[in-house]
Amino acid sequence: MTTLFHILLAFHILAAGLALVVAPGGMVTVKGGRWRRRWGKIFVAAMFVVATTAAAMSVLHPNLFLFMVAIFSFILSSPAIECCTGSDLGNPLPRSITPSR
Repeated sequence: MTTLFHILLAFHILAAGLALVVAPGGMVTVKGGRWRRRWGKIFVAAMFVVATTAAAMSVLHPNLFLFMVAIFSFILSSPAIECCTGSDLGNPLPRSITPSR
């Protein structure tokens, strides 16, 4: 189990570092542009890995607080999914009900 934990920890650290590196790229590029979507997709993928590995590690070494932090980190990065893919995960209402932006 310790080896699995260390492997997850390595992926977690690498993905978090990647997210920290590419996040400014998405912040400084033109909204709706090709590069913003590219940086955003990389950021979302990295944050998904961060949240998933954090949740798995908190199960291996039981820690409810860190499990909740993992869930919240994915929830807080979900607006980037909408930006990059056009899906509307943050809004539970159908598009026909939501006001236009």
